[in-house]
Amino acid sequence: LEQHLATFNTDKNLTKVIVSIAHSVASISSYLRTAVVKHVGKSNVFGDEQLTVDVFADKLIRENLIMTRVVGLLASEEHPEEHHINIEGSTNNVYSVAYDPLDGSSIVDCNWAVGSIFGIWPGTGLVSRTGAEQVASTMALYGPRTTMLIALAAHKTVFEITLQNNEKWIVSKESMKIKPNGKTFAPGNLRSVVEDPNYKQLIQYWIDNKYTLRYS
Repeated sequence: LEQHLATFNTDKNLTKVIVSIAHSVASISSYLRTAVVKHVGKSNVFGDEQLTVDVFADKLIRENLIMTRVVGLLASEEHPEEHHINIEGSTNNVYSVAYDPLDGSSIVDCNWAVGSIFGIWPGTGLVSRTGAEQVASTMALYGPRTTMLIALAAHKTVFEITLQNNEKWIVSKESMKIKPNGKTFAPGNLRSVVEDPNYKQLIQYWIDNKYTLRYS
């Protein structure tokens, strides 16, 4: 992974952040294979009941990012408040990271695919920042395989890495693009169609045009 990032002349500190995320994803992937999912008796600020897998993933990612010494601020779905990190020495090329440690954790017990989502911004601050300001973003998918998509804003590129033997990452696709047209759909928060007529209209469009419903 480091070698592939080097081909884009990726900033060394940004490389540290991305590699740290990849290490966390590998550990989470291994943990999910054998984890017994339990409720911890608490809810996050969004009202979602926290599970043991949420707490594990959030703690692991946070600790690993702090250890890079180049992340000056963190926020996650489990702890959405900005958490400033004291970094000794130079504050040049410091990054802020916002993440969802385990998106879809409520369906882990059904053995469905879940993921982790990360956004990386330059400097220390997340409030009022936009997605367009990100220098990189990553998305991990824990399914039959564990994969990560890594987007580098400066190069307008996205590539895929795949975890092998729970420890080694290989570049499995050097470039990825979303096709302009598709024939599958997987709507989230379907209940909101009751309040959102535009979303309901979109769902109906997919159905009328014989799109295939796909969930994992």
